[in-house]
Amino acid sequence: MKVRFFSLTFIALVFGLFFSCGKEQSKPEAPTIVDLSNINGVKAVTVENFSGAPDSVGALLRQEIILPQFKRGVYYRPYTWPSAGNRIEAIWFKTIPDLLAFIPGRPRNLPKKNPITAQLKHGTFLSLELTDGQHMAILPIAGKEALSTFMPENGRLYLTTTNFGTEAVSGDLPLYVVAVADTPHRASNLVWEKALAMKGMENMAKLRHQKEYPEMYSYLGWCSWEHFQRSINQKNLSKSLALLKASELPFRWLMVDNGYLHVEGHQLVSFGVDSVKFPTGWDFLTKEKDDKIKWMGIWRNMTGTTSAVSSKHKMKKLEAHLFKKGNLMLSKPNPASAKAFYEEMATKTAKDGFDFMKVDFQCNNHVFYFGTANAVKASYFNQQALENAADKYLDGLLNCIAQFSPNVFNTRISSVTRNSVDYKANKDRFRYTTVQSFSNTLWMSPILWGDMDMFHSGYGPDKISRLASVARSISGGPVYLSDHPGHIKADFVHPIVYLDGKILGTLAPGTPVTESVYTDPFLSGKAYQVTAPLKNRCAALMSMNLNNNPQDVQASIKGEYYANANSMTKQSESSWEIPAEGLLAYDVHEGKARKLDGSFSVSVGQFEDQLTLLLPLRHGRAFIGRTDKYLGPQTYDLVEENADMMKIRLAESGSVALWSPDKTPSAKGVNFKKGKDGLWTAQLPVKAEERLIEIKFH
Repeated sequence: MKVRFFSLTFIALVFGLFFSCGKEQSKPEAPTIVDLSNINGVKAVTVENFSGAPDSVGALLRQEIILPQFKRGVYYRPYTWPSAGNRIEAIWFKTIPDLLAFIPGRPRNLPKKNPITAQLKHGTFLSLELTDGQHMAILPIAGKEALSTFMPENGRLYLTTTNFGTEAVSGDLPLYVVAVADTPHRASNLVWEKALAMKGMENMAKLRHQKEYPEMYSYLGWCSWEHFQRSINQKNLSKSLALLKASELPFRWLMVDNGYLHVEGHQLVSFGVDSVKFPTGWDFLTKEKDDKIKWMGIWRNMTGTTSAVSSKHKMKKLEAHLFKKGNLMLSKPNPASAKAFYEEMATKTAKDGFDFMKVDFQCNNHVFYFGTANAVKASYFNQQALENAADKYLDGLLNCIAQFSPNVFNTRISSVTRNSVDYKANKDRFRYTTVQSFSNTLWMSPILWGDMDMFHSGYGPDKISRLASVARSISGGPVYLSDHPGHIKADFVHPIVYLDGKILGTLAPGTPVTESVYTDPFLSGKAYQVTAPLKNRCAALMSMNLNNNPQDVQASIKGEYYANANSMTKQSESSWEIPAEGLLAYDVHEGKARKLDGSFSVSVGQFEDQLTLLLPLRHGRAFIGRTDKYLGPQTYDLVEENADMMKIRLAESGSVALWSPDKTPSAKGVNFKKGKDGLWTAQLPVKAEERLIEIKFH
């Protein structure tokens, strides 16, 4: 959710404190200019035995970064400050002067209320395509006591390290990691792997594949926000639950978003409910969980609510753990108080019958502590306490407005974070959030699955609803809707899920192909292409036209995109090689197949998508899987095969396709129908015990 209220008086107060309280201090003997032009492999940079306090502008350390020669780059920074949460976005550039001259236009300059600005400071990640064809990634570190960010200024790129406070910092100070690799994806994996292993970074975050993915996010969900906004109450939520249960669609979870809290003005009184809107509390809802709606979640605010906790709060257990800052009450910046605050949040959530939390406005947490002793340390205590409490008392945590460094670097347990601003039923906002979500996967996916936010199945032209549906399918993250529960277009939901609501998913997050990593999809006149790895060593390639210009674009279908597909599985895994027999390209929407010889192009209209499956050919054939699902290879396991047969096990029965141009397939009880260009289709058995099928070829 985007920021809806933030006191200008409060911002003035914290910035006044932040910029006035520091004193000039002597700095450690660290280089003021760092030349990265000859880096090979991976390098982690730490200032050892650092000792110093923030200077008059809040900096502990400032270094100019000299970059190697490069062809093009992509720079990630928050487009608003100080509220930096879901506002990390990519800027594509060819030279540093290009970057510094950036001015946002359509569709980035939405929303009108909080327009995207040309501010370039506090950059969190940088990827470069070097002149020798290699790729460099630079990841500034957010540690336990200080964080580093890029600060372009006067035609130069600087790295500034700060704690947004007044307290001196001593000890080893991790600054950044830089890596050079053959793809931008591998370079990103390398910097994250190295960063989390640095001295001083222990137990802060883990790599994505080292964490558990919450079970409920593997199933179809519904969220109250986009349809009801803050206008939720006992009556309309009760009616919505009944409609979800009666729906033909297999919804398995429901999430109550903002609009229910016990507040006074914009400050938290308790983690309970507005008694006017919800006179009987949550029993009317959470006691209705059953075999269909198995899980329920609730929205929470990281600092209580938009303006923290009221001095008139009703939470006696927290009395000794809060302190007053201006007219705000905050958790004291120590581990015991952080633990008390987030255990109060999590235990109340569990007691009310909810299974998981969506915790919003996480980025604002460190902002509230600006001007105190150490805002980064306070945020570290709070983020880790949130992780621990959610893990101890609940089944899952969904991070929201949590893209800034102090949030991302503290995801030791949680595995899912929103990677865009709020979805809106607005064409420009829709294409902006789609690109923002996928572009952020380059730097976020090594440690997190991305959440593309809820969407409407029935918004606008069908082509937009389909694009939204396919994008969430290939993202690999949660899929949940926010239409009125009685007006959902099932045609854009069924291809994503099984009959029990389980999402087909992907083996790793969908990420832009290398060309799209560095290409502005709004102004380039090119297709924006995303790929993801699937089971059975297959890949999905989604090509989108999100350009400002309404003309069609040409999207290239290339074998190299198959190799790109598994780039975000694990850092240690090498790229997939194209098999000796080549690849089959299957057009999901058209139901057409062709052998991929080199490459070919397809035309994609504005707001349209092309979904291509890339399947390895073995013994002159390829099994595509379910044709009524977007990601057919996810629907089966290849158990055994040789030149004359293949044995497959379907996850669920349905219509399937296989490509066998030279031999005829047959199977007991199955009628294969011959189509064009070597394609065969069949309706496979319904009974579970018959889903292990042996297909012979003659």
